[in-house]
Amino acid sequence: CQDPRCSSTQSEHVETYDESLHVHHLRKALDVDDPEERNDPENLITLCRACHKRWEKMADAGLVPEVRR
Repeated sequence: CQDPRCSSTQSEHVETYDESLHVHHLRKALDVDDPEERNDPENLITLCRACHKRWEKMADAGLVPEVRR
């Protein structure tokens, strides 16, 4: 998980949730018309399920959290 406050790894996430880490768009996918720009690696990060829910709520409020790359 690329959230600086989280330390969940891919293997831990699969073990806990039986699924891979989630892909999150830093700029909301619905706000970016061009598919190449929308899915540019600079616009994508991986997050665990819990962080992804939190980041989506922050995005809905217009906030963009710090990213750990």
